Amino acid sequence: MSSKEHELTRAGLNYVMDCVRDGDWKALNNKGFGDRHIRVLQQVTLRDMSYLNQHISAQQVFVDLDPENLVMLVAQMQQISATEDLKHEMVRRDAPVDMMRQLFAMNGREYTAMRRALGRPANVGRPAQPDTDTMDAIWFAWEKHWGRHGQPATPSDWLELADSADVNLGIVWRFAQDLPPLESVP
Repeated sequence: MSSKEHELTRAGLNYVMDCVRDGDWKALNNKGFGDRHIRVLQQVTLRDMSYLNQHISAQQVFVDLDPENLVMLVAQMQQISATEDLKHEMVRRDAPVDMMRQLFAMNGREYTAMRRALGRPANVGRPAQPDTDTMDAIWFAWEKHWGRHGQPATPSDWLELADSADVNLGIVWRFAQDLPPLESVP
């Protein structure tokens, strides 16, 4: 038996013995172990485990992975990873805590920890009011992408707006917060 098969077989044996230790009879029943099997396993000593670990083969323990569930789990992991990457990108580009709270339900403590982990300086107060040229660039980019009555909805929209206006997210956010309510825009 290859070392990979041996490791997998030992992991299966350890799983079964953990179930015995924890009294997880349902998990053992789901793997095909009946009451007679469980009674035998309850008698296994540490010395017996050492022997079993040395002599067990793939024929005695079969570890099964459900390919569909594994693929679904990988897809979920990739989505979580993509969201984390997006959060990091936004914090690197000076997204303020209010923006992160609205887009990701991130609290102040998480935000501060992320800024610190990414080596970003502490945010102190609101960003400075943009100059007229910057305001015009943001307004032009806003109009181009969302018109007079739309606004960025997703993190990617906000990043696109900041890129189009060539400013950081803090300035774009301040601009958006200073706009009159959309209903009152002619």
